[in-house]
Amino acid sequence: MRSVPPRLRGPLAMLIGGAVLAAIVVPGHGWGALVFLWPFTVVFSVAWYLWGGRDSDFGALIRDRPDERQAQRRLKTQALVGVVMSGTAVVVYLAALAAKVPLWPLDIFLIVPAVTFIIGWAIYREPRDDRDEGPATESPADRLPADDVVSGHRVVVVVLSGDRQAATAPRVAVIG
Repeated sequence: MRSVPPRLRGPLAMLIGGAVLAAIVVPGHGWGALVFLWPFTVVFSVAWYLWGGRDSDFGALIRDRPDERQAQRRLKTQALVGVVMSGTAVVVYLAALAAKVPLWPLDIFLIVPAVTFIIGWAIYREPRDDRDEGPATESPADRLPADDVVSGHRVVVVVLSGDRQAATAPRVAVIG
């Protein structure tokens, strides 16, 4: 899929998904079901393509070229969606329990988020000992002493924030 331009990846995936959905729906419900499916798929794909061409935050996300701020926003949005969907699954399960309907179809909506949470907790945990996790935890300010001399110039490292995570790319001024 890397040979397809980033702007076309989303609309192409939607059209393929619509074709797969049509292949599943037609045998069970007949060709009449496609009257509603194909216009939605085509219009949504074209809108996604046009929106991806805009010079905006969402356009950059569609083109799969977000900057750090946009990627962080996307991550937070996905986390919110996960929390809301998990909470919704619990509410629906309790409503089904109160209505005394079969609960087995709803079990998967409770089990999958719980198992995913446990797996994510294990994958993204912090190391138990004080090992260095890699270059992301080391600040360039730690590597450059304040009195380092480069080509006869004094190098001064200026960290613009008290946060050590923000110090991963400090400003370096060469004083001549």
